[in-house]
Amino acid sequence: MFFPDNNSLINIGKIVKPFGINGHVIVNSKFFLNIDFNKTQSIFVYWDYCYVPLVIEDYEQRSDDLFLVKFQLIDTISVAEKLSNTQIFAFKKYIIFDNVSLDDSPEKLMNFDVIEAHFGSLGTVVGILQGAAPQLEVSKDGKTIFIQFIPEYIYKIDWNKKIVFVNLPEQLFDFYELK
Repeated sequence: MFFPDNNSLINIGKIVKPFGINGHVIVNSKFFLNIDFNKTQSIFVYWDYCYVPLVIEDYEQRSDDLFLVKFQLIDTISVAEKLSNTQIFAFKKYIIFDNVSLDDSPEKLMNFDVIEAHFGSLGTVVGILQGAAPQLEVSKDGKTIFIQFIPEYIYKIDWNKKIVFVNLPEQLFDFYELK
């Protein structure tokens, strides 16, 4: 099993579902085309509580963020089905970002601490829920909360100390019973 340093990986999307009978899968990723395939052919899937390396045999872009991907050694639909709904990661050093997408990417906040202006520590970013407004999945002591990645809530990011500073509305304190 492979357990890479979490700070060296970045979440680039997820495997949505299998496609066809030969082990192809549909990948949803905004950053798939940012991988420098001249330096690496592997990505990692987070499966069974560890990062499993998968070597990309071939891929085809189907839309802006959907790709048909064939991995080496994944040759049947039954194996491909086991990968459905799993998060995929790549080493940060093999991702090529332009400055705009890098700063706007909530995936860069994985493993950052989250501090609320009035409450204090809310926990650590453990996941990103994609959508019209992405949400940071923040966990502490077995309790999970979700914070929209919007300027109204996130007022400062300390990239060096890996801290996200938020100012949440009081309704969220009541909802998550934070008082």
